[in-house]
Amino acid sequence: MAVHCTGIQLVGGSRHEHIANIRWAQDDSNNAGICTRAQMVVFVERGGVAYVQDMFGNIAVLGVRVNDVGNKYVQTHTDKIWTDNLLALPRL
Repeated sequence: MAVHCTGIQLVGGSRHEHIANIRWAQDDSNNAGICTRAQMVVFVERGGVAYVQDMFGNIAVLGVRVNDVGNKYVQTHTDKIWTDNLLALPRL
């Protein structure tokens, strides 16, 4: 199952670690919703595919990262380079 990320909510800062919630829509159905950062981390770690698509159709897939104090968060990457596509999404 793949989900298209369409918006984020930031709390306490402006970096990926501050993403609290992510709005998503499932590709092959009408399912959509909002999940927490932790729920998205689990989804991706269990093999789910989440991505951001820009206005030109370019896709960046979410991966899981760990910050210096051991907290997990999600960030997009393309061609093995971490990108800021998730932070460019509209705010919830």
